[in-house]
Amino acid sequence: MARDEVLRSIKEAEEKTGAKLEKARTDASNITSKARGKAADLISSGLQDAEAEAQSTIDEARDTANKRADAAR
Repeated sequence: MARDEVLRSIKEAEEKTGAKLEKARTDASNITSKARGKAADLISSGLQDAEAEAQSTIDEARDTANKRADAAR
C-alpha cells in the first residue's frame, strides 16, 4: 500500500469516527433531555400525590375533631 493510500484511509477513518462521535453526542443529548422531562413529570406527580394525601389526612383529622367537639357539647 502506498503512503498516500494509507494517509487517505486514515483520514477516511477519522471522518467516519467523527461522524459516529457526533451522532453519539446527539443521541446522548436526546436521552438526557427525555430523562430530565420524565424526572420532572415524576417529581410533579409525586408532589401532587403527597399534597392530596396530606389534604386527606387533614380532612380526616378535622372531621374527627369536629365529631369529638360535637360529642363534648
